[in-house]
Amino acid sequence: MNNYSSHLDWHFRAKRRERDNARKAQSRRWYYEKADWIVSDEIEDEELDLSEEEVILEQSLEVPTVKVEAEDKEETCPVCFEQFNQVFKQGEEEEEGAWHLHNAMRDP
Repeated sequence: MNNYSSHLDWHFRAKRRERDNARKAQSRRWYYEKADWIVSDEIEDEELDLSEEEVILEQSLEVPTVKVEAEDKEETCPVCFEQFNQVFKQGEEEEEGAWHLHNAMRDP
């Protein structure tokens, strides 16, 4: 019960801080510092340094999906208990044109 009351106290303090900050005028700098500009350029350069093979490999990676069956009541991962997102795959093939669980795999 102590954890619950401390959690509620945290919410109260967060709401009060949010309300107090809303009353104050917020200001920020117009320009980034020189060091920030340099870091952002380095990040962009790292993203652009992919070779053609890496780009092709990245585009060819396919996220596994599993067709939703009528008997599927569980839409959560049995390992981590995370909910699966449902996506509709359009197309003419057997696996397409139905609802699928995104980023899921079935036991053989």
